[in-house]
Amino acid sequence: MRILLFLLAALLAAGCGHTGPSFSDTVIHPAPSQEAFIPASYTLGPGDVVEVLYHSNPRQMVTRYVIGLGDTLRIEFYKHPDMNRDVAVRPDGFISLPLVGEVQAYGKTPSDLRQALTKAYSEYLRRPDITVIVADFDAKLDELKEAVTNAARGQARLVTLRPDGAITLPYIGDVQAAGLTMPQLNANVEEKYQTLVGGGLGITIDLNDAQSNVVYVMGEVNRPGFYQLRGPTTVTQAVAMAGGFADTAYTDEVVLVTRGAQRQPMGRVIDMDDIIGTGNIDRDVMLKQYDIVFVPMSPMAKAGLFGRRLWELIPARFSGTVGYQVFSNLTPTD
Repeated sequence: MRILLFLLAALLAAGCGHTGPSFSDTVIHPAPSQEAFIPASYTLGPGDVVEVLYHSNPRQMVTRYVIGLGDTLRIEFYKHPDMNRDVAVRPDGFISLPLVGEVQAYGKTPSDLRQALTKAYSEYLRRPDITVIVADFDAKLDELKEAVTNAARGQARLVTLRPDGAITLPYIGDVQAAGLTMPQLNANVEEKYQTLVGGGLGITIDLNDAQSNVVYVMGEVNRPGFYQLRGPTTVTQAVAMAGGFADTAYTDEVVLVTRGAQRQPMGRVIDMDDIIGTGNIDRDVMLKQYDIVFVPMSPMAKAGLFGRRLWELIPARFSGTVGYQVFSNLTPTD
């Protein structure tokens, strides 16, 4: 029971921040190569490689155009043509105009901006008549397309999750990815890009290499460590990947620590003798990402280990017949 509680606490600590395996002295042993098996619930971790694909998202017919970053606006004054000018919407969403200075344009329709400018210029001009024309749009989108286009992968970018769990993408910078599922990361990245360039861009993210799709096999096995899941894997298969049971293994009570629906740690005891000895594969549990399989030491092996360690504590000068000499000095009591 203490072993099970310890493993549950270890799994809970590993789940905070979702940083993946952190054993500095453990070597990963890949399973036989096969097509990666990634469940929908898979959560990203450091070392995972994702491919971000950028594609055009054709605009639907709209009656209200919203001004975006990088758009070029033609501002015309009917009675004051000398004030006409072309201005670009800056990255902060503002434009600069004479007399009124900084005016926010990003997120407004041309009609909304016209009303805002009419009100602002009313303090300087009598009955200002202003027209706002979008002369050039989707400039940021075009810049982004050029930035992400490469000959090898088209409009796509391969990125690796750093140890801090983040990825870096053009224009939007760092995005936290560790602990998210693929659909969650896709929605997060697409929202950030749409804020920057509007709705003309679509994002699709694929998992290229799942380095964090691992399980831990610990205790009395021949090669303890963490192992990548390259396909559906059971407890028995994981033990086989770890070199099988050691001679000291207690196979009647193998402990499996996993996560429940709310990602809370849960433990169960598995009788591997029943599964292997009788071929009852229905009880062979399928593993999930970050599961822990712990094989305890048998009671006989524990007793032997205790005896060896106890004997190591006895000084060398008490070897031979010293045991008889020591105990022969004891006087029997009534």
